[in-house]
Amino acid sequence: MTFYSCKNDPKVDEKKVEQILGDGKDYQDLIRNPITADENADTVNVALARFEEVMHDFGQLKGAQIVSHTFKFENIGKVPLIIKDATSTCGCTVPDFPKEPIQPGEKSEITVKFNTENKEGYQSKPVTVITNGYPSKYTLTVTAEITKN
Repeated sequence: MTFYSCKNDPKVDEKKVEQILGDGKDYQDLIRNPITADENADTVNVALARFEEVMHDFGQLKGAQIVSHTFKFENIGKVPLIIKDATSTCGCTVPDFPKEPIQPGEKSEITVKFNTENKEGYQSKPVTVITNGYPSKYTLTVTAEITKN
């Protein structure tokens, strides 16, 4: 049997630890744990993204090109909205999203670039956006009909 323990090192400089942990910003309210064993999810006091559109059709595209579309949205929730991640199922579709919190009432945007190289026919590319809001997941989609030169 082997035992391990933490060393309580009195030489640890607590000021350094405080300096690392305390960047002066209070993110406590931005993190939510909506469901516990005793309570239901709080669906009122949350961040909420309202997108102007969740689908964009580029129409007919010829040959290899890079096209982009900007999806605009507003945080209509009651707390700051944080976009944790935005990903696509394919490397040909690349989202660019805000890294800073979007305050209630603020507008922002996610730009999606789509590279049509080596693509042909009807293409539908979803982008999954993960937030701290409720709902926490949104799907944005770009589509196109691609023909060779």
